[in-house]
Amino acid sequence: KNPFGKPEHAVNKVAVWGAGLMGAGIAMVSAEKGIKVLLKDLDGAAIGRGQKYIRGELNGKVKRKAMTKFDADKLVSSIAGLTEEDNWGVKFAPRLTSAKNGPVILTRFTEALGGRPPLMVAGMTPTTVSSQTVAAVSNAGYHVELAGGGLQGADAFRKAVADVASMTNGGGVTINLLFLDARRWNVQFPLVETMRDQGYPIEGITVAAGVPSRDRAAGLIDTMLQHGIKHVGFKPGSLDALKAVADIARDSPQMTIIVQWTGGRAGGHHSFEDVHQPILEMYAEYRELDNVVLVIGSGFGDSEGIFPYLTGEWALAFGHPLMPFDGVLMGSRLMVCKEAETADAVKDRLVDTPGVDDQAPWERSYESNAG
Repeated sequence: KNPFGKPEHAVNKVAVWGAGLMGAGIAMVSAEKGIKVLLKDLDGAAIGRGQKYIRGELNGKVKRKAMTKFDADKLVSSIAGLTEEDNWGVKFAPRLTSAKNGPVILTRFTEALGGRPPLMVAGMTPTTVSSQTVAAVSNAGYHVELAGGGLQGADAFRKAVADVASMTNGGGVTINLLFLDARRWNVQFPLVETMRDQGYPIEGITVAAGVPSRDRAAGLIDTMLQHGIKHVGFKPGSLDALKAVADIARDSPQMTIIVQWTGGRAGGHHSFEDVHQPILEMYAEYRELDNVVLVIGSGFGDSEGIFPYLTGEWALAFGHPLMPFDGVLMGSRLMVCKEAETADAVKDRLVDTPGVDDQAPWERSYESNAG
């Protein structure tokens, strides 16, 4: 009971200093009452221990059928971790600077990708299988991935990389390789090594369709570094995969790791997860890693939708502090561009489809009309 009686104003947000057992317990009980919680401690490791304790307690309730997994995930997402040192909204905010061709937005993405704007085109079949499309995006000044998954055989792969290299103005080539397809990977990854040694400007690899084990990833990154690869991307599709990629980044601080997070709300095949809840839980841990570049994608198509994710304002709606992303990726949007080899009928259907509200029950879209 409250010895001071009923508060004059309803409490809807609290800050808890200290993420130990007592602090984490207070945070969890507060969240169960529907209160948004800011859990603060000296460093990310302490925050991580507190969040792990909370997750363990809630998982126990799920196993006892005292709570659904959905409710547990929702509760965890209402607890934001923040270290004493960090103000993410300042430290990772986009900055505006002057350049020869006009103002430029600077983020960690910009710094890692040689000054390119914080907007990228993801590797996808069939759109970025086309050398012409990839070269057009690169020459327009944006980061783009050549989709290795749509290239059949060693000769086609070699020709596509060579064509992109010959048509671009020194932007370098990043290649999206399907880790899940072992046969294709075992052809294409060695070719990347060979072509890089031969002088082709391959600067980055994105490991798509699966996250390697920690040991395997460490070996692959060592190989990439030996051949001069500057950055490697991963596309985690779940909370567990996000945690695995954080471990990989922690093991290889000398390599720039581009984490491409997309949720199921946009229909992306990499994830059946909500786009917000997993990254709300992992954001503090990722921001402790200086070699990580955080990129988000989930149905973006205009500046009004993109900018809140660069400034971090998107997180305010969930009761969290500002959580800026370093960049935004586009996928489906590029399927309708002039250079894309998508069938015209498909382009028309994509343009004419209105979509659904961001907070609509998007999970229904896997089985029926969601709106």
